[in-house]
Order: sequence, then C-alpha cells, then structure tokens
Amino acid sequence: LIGLNFNIYALSKKKADELGLVIPTLDEWKQLRAASGGTLKLDLIAGKTPLVWTSTPGKPSLLPGANTRIAFDANTLVEVELQDNNVLGVQSGGTAHGFGLKK
Repeated sequence: LIGLNFNIYALSKKKADELGLVIPTLDEWKQLRAASGGTLKLDLIAGKTPLVWTSTPGKPSLLPGANTRIAFDANTLVEVELQDNNVLGVQSGGTAHGFGLKK
C-alpha cells in the first residue's frame, strides 16, 4: 500500500496510474482491514481530514459528469460519498487521501 497524495479522486487516480498502481475498491479495503486484525495503520497527512478514497463509485447522478465516489474515515471506518466530478473537462470534487496497491 503506497500513499499517493491528498486530493480530488481524479488526481489520486492519475498518480496511481503513473506509478502502475490501483486505488483499492471498498471491498478490497475491507479485506485489507480484516487481514490486519480490523485496523488500518495508514500514513495520513497531519492536519488533513482522515478520509481515504476507494475506487468504488457512489450513487449515480442525473447530471452528466457529476458523480460521487465512496471514501471512508480511517479512524471510524464510516463510509461517505464524496463528489467526483468531470463536467466539460473540468475535474473537481471532494478531497481525501489516496493510496495505491500494486496491480
């Protein structure tokens, strides 16, 4: 598991792609937690929210390019949906820590 950055999903994914990594799905994160005894020891950036990206899409949106993606709180493991938008080529959305796994 390699720390990528703290950014919008599109930029975390871009960094993962550049390094030949994948951002884990929600199910993969759950498997990683289970394999480590129910806790995750992640190297989070101090002063930033403890949210962590998954590659799992959230609920579909009616607006083209306005999407959500599942993230979770690294401390409480509560899942949240963050914006992951690509409207007219402009990427925006919520921010979280990005981590990558070797393919």
